[in-house]
Amino acid sequence: MRTLTLITLLLFVTLTLSGCGVPRPANFPETAPCKITVLQDGKPYADVAITLYREEGNGALAISGMTNSSGVAIIETSWGRYVAKGAPVGLCKVTADKSFEVPPETVTPEESALWTQEEAAAYEAKRAAEIDKLRIIPKKIAEISLTPLTVNVESGKGAELTVNVEEFQ
Repeated sequence: MRTLTLITLLLFVTLTLSGCGVPRPANFPETAPCKITVLQDGKPYADVAITLYREEGNGALAISGMTNSSGVAIIETSWGRYVAKGAPVGLCKVTADKSFEVPPETVTPEESALWTQEEAAAYEAKRAAEIDKLRIIPKKIAEISLTPLTVNVESGKGAELTVNVEEFQ
């Protein structure tokens, strides 16, 4: 009995490791290699989150990568548990962002509930300006609505982009 259990376990592990993974979803777009390099003052910039957005929208796709110590992010596209190397073919907008600590609110919900609309708007504007000063990556390339960065991923060829952060400060 022990031998049968061991054989069954070995067979399961072999099948799992032999590529019986998550199948490619229907309608998953064609992808091609995509590499984004981020530099700060001419040096590689690590731990920068890169996200791509297709012109026609991402739908359920997540298209992203994280820069390594060489400042390079190798982009992957995922849909649920399925992950493909590369980015979808076509034009994509690109954002780059790096985590930073946002200071806690300085007013309680009870205090802000007593404000007029103008007071609330003034507070939000002031807080947004304070948070923007703490940003490690400029807002201009960190937000999809502002970023001028694009990459055209070509079928069979892929794409590369180098981002010099100081150009956007």
